[in-house]
Amino acid sequence: CPHHSVRHLHTPRERTMKLPISAGEPTPFTQSRFKYVVALLLLHTALIVYRILVLHDIFCAFFQALTVALGWLAIREKMQVTMLSIWGLLNFYSCLTDSFSVIEGTLNSVHKMDFMRLAIVIMYPVCDLLSARLAWEVFKDHERNGGMLAPIMFLLDGDATPASKMANTADRAEKGEQTPLVIGSGGKYGTRR
Repeated sequence: CPHHSVRHLHTPRERTMKLPISAGEPTPFTQSRFKYVVALLLLHTALIVYRILVLHDIFCAFFQALTVALGWLAIREKMQVTMLSIWGLLNFYSCLTDSFSVIEGTLNSVHKMDFMRLAIVIMYPVCDLLSARLAWEVFKDHERNGGMLAPIMFLLDGDATPASKMANTADRAEKGEQTPLVIGSGGKYGTRR
């Protein structure tokens, strides 16, 4: 039809990133994990220094430093669940990549009988895994307390979902748990949910 414009037919759909967004203060569970996050960040920081000075692995140290900086920012922002979740994902990725480095480091360290270096190289994926696990627990706690994935979290825990918690979850989902990261991006076609 001549009265339909091509621009109208090819308008890109608006997409927002679906990340957990906290509505206010962190839950008591998240607050109780503060000291563990700080301890892991201090351990990560020490491992970065070792990685630079002894292993001379600048690229991995830089990526790990960015991850640690995000963790410290999450601490500064009162254990903000969005940043902690991204921090956990980055640590999980680092755990996978550092695991391959451990295999190579194990072969070299055993051959040279350098067991102290081997012990420290093994600490990289272990520290990353502990950080990812801690972030996963904080994410699950957020979702159990009104997030959009609450029914799935109750199934993962093996709990029968109480009707009152399901009603609260449905009510929150109706109001909208997540908000767009960019304000005012609805355009003339509105926001798509």
